[in-house]
Amino acid sequence: MRKFRIFCRNINRNRKQMKDSTISPLKTIATALCLFFFLYFLLKLFVVDIMLVEGRSMEPTFSSGEIIFINKLAYGLLMPFKNEYITYWAYPERDDIIVSKEPEEGKLIVKRCIGIAGDPVSFKEGRLIIAQREIPYNPALHFSLDVHTGTVPPDTIFVMGDNPCQSVDSRHFGYIPVASVYAKVIKAGKKQKRTGE
Repeated sequence: MRKFRIFCRNINRNRKQMKDSTISPLKTIATALCLFFFLYFLLKLFVVDIMLVEGRSMEPTFSSGEIIFINKLAYGLLMPFKNEYITYWAYPERDDIIVSKEPEEGKLIVKRCIGIAGDPVSFKEGRLIIAQREIPYNPALHFSLDVHTGTVPPDTIFVMGDNPCQSVDSRHFGYIPVASVYAKVIKAGKKQKRTGE
């Protein structure tokens, strides 16, 4: 009788060990997946994100449908969901390709920074020159930019698309505040295939 009890106890112990050994890998996988998604969410929220280019304003640098990677930490720490800076550690520089909020509609746009605060602005004989760079400019079409400021105003930048004929930019909506710059483009990905291509 005593041997039978020991035998039954051993069977129960073995069953428990088998149950624990099957639960343990599942717990490990679930924990790893939770950790992965948490880290992915943090990276996407604060550090790096992807974006799809829409329109032809940045051709030939980026084509419509191209996927780009953006660095949200390039200029400072953004407050999540509000897209307002908690603190800055850098400002956009000339030739940075930035993602910003378009002042009139508030949608995100991809443009190149042409002029930064303090850069000279002159308008002579129908030619607009910012930071010693001639900008395609037609006063009849580009009516929102104040070309008589003398310099790019403090805490603002002048942005333009690489395809000036197709771009709605600072020539149309004026200088944009540095605070509205959301991220810096760090790398282009592959062009997204359209259906039917």
